[in-house]
Amino acid sequence: MKVRDLLSMTPGKQVEGLFNLCFKDLRQKSDGGYYLSLALSDETGTIPAKVWNDVENYQGLQKGDVVRVKAKVDSYQNTTQLVVDEMETASEEETASLRPRSPRSLEEMKRDWQTLVELVEDPHLGALLTAVWDDEELREAYCSVPGGTKIHHPYQGGLLEHSIAVAKGAYLLWRKVYPTLHRDLLIAGGLLHDIGKTSELYWKGNEPEYSDEGRLLGHVVLGSEILARKISGIPEFPPELAMKMLHIVASHHGEPEVGAAAKPQFKEAVVIHFMDEMDSKLSGFQVFIEKDQQEGNWTAYHRWFGRYIYKG
Repeated sequence: MKVRDLLSMTPGKQVEGLFNLCFKDLRQKSDGGYYLSLALSDETGTIPAKVWNDVENYQGLQKGDVVRVKAKVDSYQNTTQLVVDEMETASEEETASLRPRSPRSLEEMKRDWQTLVELVEDPHLGALLTAVWDDEELREAYCSVPGGTKIHHPYQGGLLEHSIAVAKGAYLLWRKVYPTLHRDLLIAGGLLHDIGKTSELYWKGNEPEYSDEGRLLGHVVLGSEILARKISGIPEFPPELAMKMLHIVASHHGEPEVGAAAKPQFKEAVVIHFMDEMDSKLSGFQVFIEKDQQEGNWTAYHRWFGRYIYKG
């Protein structure tokens, strides 16, 4: 049962569905007892809900959880709401089914990754990319975690989508505009520049969240550590090539004040920085436009980007 269906239902109907628990607050009744005020959502909308009895049964549920709910449709002050009879944490499979997903299919993105890897002729960079993809934990993280928590690619598969876009954009720049650049370094740098996000981000229920190491170290430091570990496992990896790959990870944010460990200091690092910046902004614009509810050609003011965005 989806929220959009519930909003048009006649009060009194019994319903069941999977929802994101996006708000939970314990409040006091007029008789001194307590009830829970909730907000439940899915990809079609949000609906308020109340738990009037046995609120102690739901103390363990937290914002961000996905819950299976049995409830009755109710109306309060001309607003449709649910009165919850039963509520429990959904299974991991059910939880994953409600996460926002990349508009691109996972299988298509996996094929794109392999196509880019097959373009790489340098044996050491090819071995590095193979070592990363053959690592089941890293591969699954690339396919699962978002590219960011809110601003850009904030959905399942977002990291994979973003990494492919950066690598593909850098490759096309080499092919069409700057053929003297190191093509293989551009592809490998694009695919692996955000590898630290595989440890920085995870799904807490249905909400993207930072891991402890993500908050303490950030994905630039974590990515440098992961990459150095993978490089160390490849025999006779050229030291200068290793240094360049690590520099791309360290510098892809461009400036230290926005998270870079160093400024880009060779041409391929500059390309990866600007491709990363461009793809992040384009995704951020699209995500905000899709969520915006303003009428007309302009979105509401975007605080992160510091501007209104034209929708026309």
